[in-house]
Amino acid sequence: VASDWHIDEVVDGAAIGEVNEFNLDIAKARIQKYFQYTLRLLNMCRTESKINTMVIAALGDFMSGWIHEELMSTNSLTPAESIVELFELWCGGIQYLLEHGDLQKIVFIATTGNHSRLTKKIQAKQNPTTSLEWPLYNFLARWFANSEYRDRIEFKLPKGYFNYLTVYNKIIRFHHGDGIRYNGGVGGIHIPLRKAIAQWNKAKYVNFDVLGHFHGRETS
Repeated sequence: VASDWHIDEVVDGAAIGEVNEFNLDIAKARIQKYFQYTLRLLNMCRTESKINTMVIAALGDFMSGWIHEELMSTNSLTPAESIVELFELWCGGIQYLLEHGDLQKIVFIATTGNHSRLTKKIQAKQNPTTSLEWPLYNFLARWFANSEYRDRIEFKLPKGYFNYLTVYNKIIRFHHGDGIRYNGGVGGIHIPLRKAIAQWNKAKYVNFDVLGHFHGRETS
């Protein structure tokens, strides 16, 4: 799972008491670690299982964009520059996994985030195609379709807010996560998430939901 990289955002450590900091260089270092540790985890799992196929879930918000006025002046990159950087980072990372992962196939399943939107407000109709991450994913798909790896990677591009993938006999529903209404109540995200899943499953039942957006690691 890859989500919420926000490569263009800047956090000035001096402004927040040196509690944390973030910039493009830190983002790139983290992304490099992401691909390296993905390969490490893959090889660890291979001690018990035979693995020929990897699923990469790209869940959106890889950029912060300009959805808030302050980001226009504080981000290190414009939205267009962010897409160029992300294209290079994803190309390099995917190629690294294909070259060193001993995989027959990678399935790249994509969803768009809320920060990459082109509209003032999130809209249900044309949700993926009003996002700057939509051309990013399409450029990646076309790039690899014309590369030596074309037979070893499959891109499953989003057609709506949800993107689905069947793995063995299980259906997985992928989405960014901003479709859940959660205002920091007691119990965390679990209660509103369970309520949302129950409603979504009335339309299409799935076995698992995979989402990002909340900048934390939680399982349910």
